[in-house]
Amino acid sequence: MSDQDIIDNSKAQIFVNFLKNNLKKIIILLTLIIIFISSYYIFKNYKNKLDLKISENFIEAQNLINKGNKIEAKKILLEIINKKHKFYSPSALNLIQENSLVNNDNLTKELFDKVIEIRGHDSENKNLIIIKKALFLFEKGTEKQMLETLNPIINSNSVWRVQAIQILANYFKSRGENKKSKEYLELLKAPKN
Repeated sequence: MSDQDIIDNSKAQIFVNFLKNNLKKIIILLTLIIIFISSYYIFKNYKNKLDLKISENFIEAQNLINKGNKIEAKKILLEIINKKHKFYSPSALNLIQENSLVNNDNLTKELFDKVIEIRGHDSENKNLIIIKKALFLFEKGTEKQMLETLNPIINSNSVWRVQAIQILANYFKSRGENKKSKEYLELLKAPKN
């Protein structure tokens, strides 16, 4: 027997001994890997079915609006918002706003807050929703609500910063507070750090 054959047999024996000594650990590890992979695909399939269902509900709500059945459309759109879907919840809120489906200002503010809190929005899309909330509050909100809503955008480097400043300047001007309006307009001239 050659030296190479002895080395090969030795390596094979080491591997067999390793398997025998660690068989339970290997089986547990393989089982965990299979469970993890299976869970991932089951969750992904569930998420896809949920997305499809929300999409179908959104289309149904649009059709109901077109047919004049705003009460049923409103129910469906509120359900979509409550599901906190990254794409369809903001779209549902837009449909509610465009078609004046909600006449309760407090409920509308709550709906905006629900949509703003949805995880997964990039910061600029979230800021766009905040701008839309500020436009809603323009006529119906208090100064405190306007400032709380827009100051985070104004104090950021958001692409919506200029619009937020302009909204606040117009808000104060519409209320006869020209000094505050000018203060916000001055922010447009000053460079943002």
